Amino acid sequence: QIMDLSGGAAYSNIISINTPEVSSVVEVAPNPFHDVITVKLSLATQEKVSIRLLDSKGALVQTADFAGVRGLNLLTLKNLSTLPVSVYFVQIVLADQTFVRKAFNRR
Repeated sequence: QIMDLSGGAAYSNIISINTPEVSSVVEVAPNPFHDVITVKLSLATQEKVSIRLLDSKGALVQTADFAGVRGLNLLTLKNLSTLPVSVYFVQIVLADQTFVRKAFNRR
């Protein structure tokens, strides 16, 4: 509401502001992992997703590509039980951003 000096009032137009949706990693589980890692990922748009598993020195251990859909995605890396016990890094690579999460494995 806008008031003028004579006490009159006027209202301005209401403008709605939409904030853009953003992609985010919801969860990397289980952690610690044994044979499988599942990445729960929320995508703002349909896009290609690459999941890379790196060892503690940054060497690529495994990679997988997925066709991600808008909304919630469950993406899985499998056959990890032969990896040595260590700290690993899960890279989630999108067209315009990369997420990194730390994961540990157990025997």
